[in-house]
Amino acid sequence: MSVEIDFVFICKIPFLSVASKYQPETAVSNFSFVLAFVFKPKEVLDKDGEKVEFDVMLVQHCTNNWKAGYRDNLETLQLLTDRGFEKNSSGEPLDFIIWSETAFIPGIFWHTNYNTDLKTKSVVSDFIDYVSNTENIFITGNSNGRLADINKPAIIYNSSGKAVLNRKDYNGAVVYLDGEFLGSYNKQRLVPFTEYFPLRKYMPLFSRFLDSSGAKVWDSGDGSEIFEYNDKKFAINICFEDSFAYLVRNDVKAGADFLINLTNDYWSRSLPAQMQHLSMSVFRAIEFGIPVVRSTNSGMSGVISPCGKIEFLQKPFSKRADVTNVIVSYAGHTIYYYLGDWFLFVVLLFVLIFLIRNFYIKYRKD
Repeated sequence: MSVEIDFVFICKIPFLSVASKYQPETAVSNFSFVLAFVFKPKEVLDKDGEKVEFDVMLVQHCTNNWKAGYRDNLETLQLLTDRGFEKNSSGEPLDFIIWSETAFIPGIFWHTNYNTDLKTKSVVSDFIDYVSNTENIFITGNSNGRLADINKPAIIYNSSGKAVLNRKDYNGAVVYLDGEFLGSYNKQRLVPFTEYFPLRKYMPLFSRFLDSSGAKVWDSGDGSEIFEYNDKKFAINICFEDSFAYLVRNDVKAGADFLINLTNDYWSRSLPAQMQHLSMSVFRAIEFGIPVVRSTNSGMSGVISPCGKIEFLQKPFSKRADVTNVIVSYAGHTIYYYLGDWFLFVVLLFVLIFLIRNFYIKYRKD
């Protein structure tokens, strides 16, 4: 997004000029504060003079995915999605249908290609049949299973002769276009001690305990994935990845015009926790001047404008599917897009220099 600069005589701001005389480190922090208001996003139209508007259905099923049962969970999601179509008062075809993080757990790729569990494969087949009738972009969170060793079959035998799966799983998102598989994204930043165990090789006994207790351990994805629909590009991030500005910066540098976040905060049962998570997406929208669409299990699902305004928000902790829209317009890039976190490091460096300077002056006086 381009930046509109309001001309401000910073040197005339009283608290800044006084601070610069007596406490330089305070002046630097105040200057940083002022910059946050000096540079503000300016709305820009599309290259052709028009905004591009997408109709989006957000499905919030407010369910413990891991305990609901694969088929029951799928039926709940399908029922809510069908109700969402009924609530679509415009009658126009939707552009996006979005389910949340791990909304559909059984590995779609895995059970489509390997016959390791026929009962689960049947549920996956029903999911694919449902999606094949859609005429838009369809996105769902999914346990994206792949072969751990591509040179071995799906089922292998360990040293004791026991059959085990040659499988690794990603906390992923699967994307379809008009019922056909378009691609997938795998979460890059995993939650430590929840999605992965960082000290696994140093604590083998505890690692085996986690494995035996059924704790879900994921592998991390390799990088950004950019998808395109109607000449606009979008990227997906999962759960708390929207807390990491550098990940979103990578997406935008790769060409993303807007961002879709899939989240499952059902475990928290806490509205403040979900609001706090929502605020991370607000920061990312402002930093890069792009819209952010959030689809969550239980809240807060909604749409955030490039200026950080929450344009639409679903009622949290409720089973529902709502149709809203997201406006994507052509925008030049923000300052943060080009500079990243360097300004923060410069400010910290100046503060450190001033602290050392003050300590030195005080030491000399003593």
